This record gives sequence, C-alpha cells and structure tokens, in this order.
Amino acid sequence: MSGIFLITVAAVFCIALAITGFGAGKTEDTVSLRRWSKAAVAILFLLGCGTVLLRKPIAYVVLKMKYPRLANIMPSEAFIIPVDFTVLITVLAVLSGIVVFLCCLACRKNSSSWKIALPWAAVTLLWCNFVAFSPLYYGLLCWVGMFCGIQENSQNNHSLFITMMCLLIINIIALVIWTVWSWRRKEASWKSIPVFSGIMLIFSLVLWLSGYGAGVWAEKRLSARAAALGITPYKVLTPLPSDQYAEAVSRSTRELYRNHPDFSPPFSGVYSWSEKENAVSPKKREYTLKVFDSPDVINHLKVLERSASRLSGYDVFYIDTMNHFRSLIRYVLDRAALFSLTGQKDKAMQEFMKYPEYEKMIPYDTPVRIAELVRNATRKMWIECLVKYGPEEKRFLPYYRKLLKWSEMWRVHLPSEAGFYINPDITADKLNSSIGSFFRSPAVKIIKYRKFCHAADRIPLLKELEKQEIFSGIDHDVSMARRQRTNIVYGRTALALKTFKVENGRYPQNLDELYPHYLDKKYIDTDGKPLIYKNKGDHFRFPLENLDSEPDIRQ
Repeated sequence: MSGIFLITVAAVFCIALAITGFGAGKTEDTVSLRRWSKAAVAILFLLGCGTVLLRKPIAYVVLKMKYPRLANIMPSEAFIIPVDFTVLITVLAVLSGIVVFLCCLACRKNSSSWKIALPWAAVTLLWCNFVAFSPLYYGLLCWVGMFCGIQENSQNNHSLFITMMCLLIINIIALVIWTVWSWRRKEASWKSIPVFSGIMLIFSLVLWLSGYGAGVWAEKRLSARAAALGITPYKVLTPLPSDQYAEAVSRSTRELYRNHPDFSPPFSGVYSWSEKENAVSPKKREYTLKVFDSPDVINHLKVLERSASRLSGYDVFYIDTMNHFRSLIRYVLDRAALFSLTGQKDKAMQEFMKYPEYEKMIPYDTPVRIAELVRNATRKMWIECLVKYGPEEKRFLPYYRKLLKWSEMWRVHLPSEAGFYINPDITADKLNSSIGSFFRSPAVKIIKYRKFCHAADRIPLLKELEKQEIFSGIDHDVSMARRQRTNIVYGRTALALKTFKVENGRYPQNLDELYPHYLDKKYIDTDGKPLIYKNKGDHFRFPLENLDSEPDIRQ
C-alpha cells in the first residue's frame, strides 16, 4: 500500500474529524452534540474497515500504476504491507482521530467564535504533536526499551507498538479530562488552552528527564559489563568509505562484462555448466573456455583480492568487502573448474590450494555473524567444486593430504555480536534535526544496552552450541550451529573420500574404510544418526534426507 495514500487518508480523516469536533462544540444542545458525535464514530468505523478491507484492491491499483508490466505477472499480494502493520496503522489513525476530535471539540467550546477556535486548535495540536511529542515519545521509548527491549526501524515491533499505544492513550486521557472539564465550565475562555498545553509540556519533559537518567545509567552499565566480559567494540559499515576499493571493483566488473559479454563461467556466471535446464549455450561455453585466463579476468581477480584483504581488520567490518570476498572465491573456483575442463590439472590444483589462504582473510574468531555465514557458504562451494573438478592423478595426493590436515581446524563459531552495541556512534542519529537527535539520545543508549545484554547473556549458550554435535529445536542460534556442523561433517567426509580416490583409484564401499587413515573420528549427522553414503562408482552421493536441507556434495 502506498505511503502517500496512507498519508492522504489520514489527512482527510483528521480534517473530517476536526470539522465534526467544531460542529459538536458550537452548541450545548445535547441533540446536536449526539448527532455530531455519531458522525465522528461513523468516520472512525469507515476508516478502520476501509483500511483493512480495501488493502488488496488499493495495492493492485498502486502496483498497476508503478509497475504496469509486473502487475500482469505477479499477484498484488506480493506488494501489500503485512496485515499486522495495516491493523497498527488503522489503530493509530483511529486513536489520532479521537485526539483531533476531542481537541477541536474543547477548543470550540472554549471560544465564542470559530475564528478564534480554529487557530487555537491548530496551535494546540501543533504543541501536543510536535513541541511536546519528542520528549513525550522518547521518554516513553526509554522506559519501554528498558523493560521490554526494542528494535529500531522495525515496523512490526511489539515494543514499538506498546510505545505508540501508550503515547496515544496518554494524549487521549489528557484531552478527555480537558474536554470534560471545559464542557462543565460555565464560562468559555481561551485561557484554558495554553494552560493545558503547558501542563502537557511539563509532563513530557519530566518523563523525558527520567528517561535521560535511565539512559546515563544504561550507558555506564554497558561499559562496565563489556569491560568485565572482555568484549571490545567494533563497527559494521556499508558502503566502503571514500572509497577507491568499491569503485575499482564496480569499474572492473563493468569493464569485464562489457569487453566479454559472452563470458559465463560455472560459478559466477548466470548459466549452469551441468544441468540441462538453464544450461550455458555452446557459444558462451566455447567463449568462456577461451578467455577465462585472459588478462582482463586476472586483473579483475586482483581488484577483488585487494578489496577482500580489508576483512582482516577486527574492529571494523565492511559488508561490501564481504560481497567482494564471495565474488573472489567464485572466480577462483571458476578458474579451477575451467583449468580442469581444459586438461590443465596443475593449474587447477593451484587454484584449489588458494582457498585456505583466502579464508584466512576472515579472522577465525570474528565477532560478526555474517562473516561465519559467508565462510560457511564459500567453504561449502569450494568442497563441491573440489570434489567435482579436482584432479585425481596420484601425484596430487600430497595436496589433498595437506587440505585434509587443514580441515582438522574447522570449528563451529557463533558470534554473539555484543561488541556491535558498544561503539558510541554505531546507532548515531542521522537526522538533520539536532533537537531530534538530542531527545532521542537516551532512548538510543537504553536500546543499545538492552541489545548488548541480550547478546552477552547468550554467550554461554553459544559456547555450548559450538561443542554440540546433535541438535534439536528451531532456534536461530541452533539453526546456525546445525548448519555449520553439517558443513564440517559432510565437507570433511567429502574431502576424505576424494583423497581416498586419489590414493586408491576408487571410492570406498563404505565410510568405515576412511577411519583412521583419512579421518580421525566417525562422524554422525546433526540428528545423531550415522552418515548415509552411496558409492556410485565414478562418483558418490549423500542423500538429501541426510543433509539437513543442504544440497548434495557429489562429483
């Protein structure tokens, strides 16, 4: 649903309720008051029903206007905001409408002329929603964040919903009290309006000042606990600063595919070199085999390697650099596979042997979770390529032995990411308004403190998960540990099977032949069951049902 549409509906809604409030407040006639109040209730009902029930046709119209071609092939549901967010917007709009209605009602009642009531209503709304809004909202956010925790910039966050509801309820209670008091007064005077606004501002400032104190305490408590646990701060940044590296990679990529439009390698290309569906065309295949070792490709690899080398920093982590690292590994595997397909076995093995060195670019005890996910993904891709395209002449056995020895250091690592919340400017407010930044600062400190505590409290659990071999449950940390363990178990087993074939000229009939000459232990899968292995003669297979949703590792 378009944001412009929601704003338009809310504006029309508030204008209608403002008119209703002025009309109901111009007389003390009970019949007239009831009539205008019924009009307000009808408007509230129509808005609530319309926002929820008309969301699909509205989304389709917006989709048709913005993406006419896409509207013909994709359902409008794909572009509709979530139902819970729609309901949240509806609730906020309805409660905001009540505030507008009561404010205009009281302003009209406290003035003998609509010409006086209109500007006072506007000033009161402006005062309540802008001047007093920042300290009131961020004061509430401090305490909700302290007791409930909160995720910034999250539309469907439960704690954010609580904050907004508390904010509107406070406004509604204040305006209802003011309206009842105004209605019972015999004299109509505009003087009560600034008095009410001043009381609201004082209440907001007191609430914010209490939150400020809590923010100072949270900041000191975070620093003390981080020091006690030995957790150091670090930053995750995107894009790369300044940045000659990012620009060099973008320029190199454009030049590579502009000069070689038919270049389509096995791992970094669009088309598959093995499957019939989406298979690379003979023309692209022939062209790729001809240019994959050209100076343009080699220079592109150097540019990627130069950018990926920045991953070695421990306190600053660049998302763009991680993307460049993935691209680098794909191109290295491209060259290894294509060298193998063209009979250049020695060069293929040299490319495969580069991966352990490249993986060292990512610190083995990195505090960033995405680094471990990327390490897991690229290592798995390397194993699959090595099993499929690795040369099998016996003279390459020392290389496989070296790789098998290196794989003994593979471990499950689950960073808590607690250090992300220590850095003072990691969630710094980027708003142009210095006033907004000032009022927001206590809430930011408390949010960081809560997130740090949550991450730090998970450290013992993560340490236990790193040691486990059998997993149960669907927790996010458990899922990540299971995936890493699966990668280690099947990756090491596949590497041992490949080494066995290079040395013996065949794959073993069962996995027992690998112990203890190739593997130091008998692995089990993450459910505690023995590994399922099928010898297919010239290749092997781990059936899907035994792979914890991981693809096959096969030749």
